[in-house]
Amino acid sequence: MTPEMKSKSFEFEGYLYATIDFTAPQTPCGITAIVPKAYDGQKLTDPSWIPWNRMPRGWSLVPADLDQSIRDKVIAPFDWGTHLLIVDKGGGYLTQAGKPRGPPGGMQMIWDLEKGPSGLKLQKLKGSHAYWHGRLFIRTQVQ
Repeated sequence: MTPEMKSKSFEFEGYLYATIDFTAPQTPCGITAIVPKAYDGQKLTDPSWIPWNRMPRGWSLVPADLDQSIRDKVIAPFDWGTHLLIVDKGGGYLTQAGKPRGPPGGMQMIWDLEKGPSGLKLQKLKGSHAYWHGRLFIRTQVQ
């Protein structure tokens, strides 16, 4: 683990939590969670929001059965540079940036994951869902 990875992670109960691209927890999202009233129902997710990501060695997706304390202490207080943190099996949990659509830390949606030779990525969404911004949420045990 590099010093940068550690500095852009959040330690909680024996684990370091991070986004797969190591966006620091305090990073503002910069994209509104409010869907414009007049939106294109055929719009697809901006491809730059859903790049392929390689899982860093020793890290894994946060398990789908995450504890309420992780939602309250790790996800809800921060923006993480995104509206949703996506865990194993595609569960999407709202960050502070997603607050206009529900309570931070709450489950908002299931976002399908795509696995391939280049790693993992989120699949494209359509219509009003295309305005969501999500990042894969990973963890590793503190060494």
